[in-house]
Amino acid sequence: GPLLLFRNHQARPGLRVVLEGGTGNPDWVGAQVRLRGRSGFGPMSEIHAGSGHYSQNAATLVMTLPEPFLEVWVRWPGGRITRKEVTPDLGEIRLKHGGPDR
Repeated sequence: GPLLLFRNHQARPGLRVVLEGGTGNPDWVGAQVRLRGRSGFGPMSEIHAGSGHYSQNAATLVMTLPEPFLEVWVRWPGGRITRKEVTPDLGEIRLKHGGPDR
């Protein structure tokens, strides 16, 4: 049959989270990212590499919450934590590690 494309008009748009600038680990594999809304933190996503035979996950995360998000939380490889306030209408955020671990 013909190719069909469906769009969910009721879904909340996601936030693209891009982690930049890693020397030796440019995609920040191992970083953990969460969004926080009014009622607390949502699920954690982690940047992975080599998830299967001849496969690779994207280094850019697309995350959403059932409510407007207020903050992005990142635990970088090595343990440093970054928290960045965001506006709910933001479509993409780019974050850099910003220095030595703890």
